[in-house]
Amino acid sequence: MKAREGVMSSPVLAADLKKLYPISFPDQSDTATFDNCLELLTMAGYPLARR
Repeated sequence: MKAREGVMSSPVLAADLKKLYPISFPDQSDTATFDNCLELLTMAGYPLARR
C-alpha cells in the first residue's frame, strides 16, 4: 500500500484521500492491513461486488 499511495486517486474523496495516509502500518497483522485496505476502497466508492 505504501508504494501505491503516490498514485492513488478517488473522485469521491478527492484531496481528502491524503488524510487517510498511511493506509497500513508495518506492525499490523495481515488481517488488520486487509481491513484498512477494504475500508479505504469502500470509502472511495469502490463497490465490494466489483467484477
